[in-house]
Amino acid sequence: MRMISNRISVDDSKKLSIVILGKVERWKESLLLYWLLAWSFCGSVFAYQFFGDSPFQYSIPMLIMLLFFLYFEIKMIKVFFYRRNGYEHIKFVEEELIIQNKFFRKGKGNHYKTNEIESFYQAEHSSRNFFSFMEDSFWVIGGQRIYFSYRNKKVILGIQLNEVEVKRMLSLLNGQLKQSKRDHRISLKQSKKGL
Repeated sequence: MRMISNRISVDDSKKLSIVILGKVERWKESLLLYWLLAWSFCGSVFAYQFFGDSPFQYSIPMLIMLLFFLYFEIKMIKVFFYRRNGYEHIKFVEEELIIQNKFFRKGKGNHYKTNEIESFYQAEHSSRNFFSFMEDSFWVIGGQRIYFSYRNKKVILGIQLNEVEVKRMLSLLNGQLKQSKRDHRISLKQSKKGL
């Protein structure tokens, strides 16, 4: 196993396996925790008002506030645990590419047939675009920098990579993709000879 940056480790002893850590600096992790605690306090105030003796006319606005609160509470809990212990795992297995976002070593993997992937490309990114700026923020899980087309859909990966990391990742992924396609062709030829 080797490191290609402080967040990315690569194991290419058999098939390519890449792990991209979701870690951020300790002060950013602390900010996320403080924000989460403050948000939870606000939610408890909304819940107290909703379930308390407030007049009926305030029930519907409080219910809307509680739903709004719960949506962002769940999103921030997910981000906090991803930044603390989560990672993105990209691996080639036989004739498949598996991409997983894991939290505490658990995560559903998405499987893609390598012979249906043409190539990996760098996603467009502009530092002047507001939405790109938001995707690069440590309080969201997003900002994927690499994509490929699969069955007329765009699949993105590589959460918040910088330019150097993207170039290294593209080189590794495209190299392994070519190798997997070559192995697939060889196995097809051997199976036809066996018949």
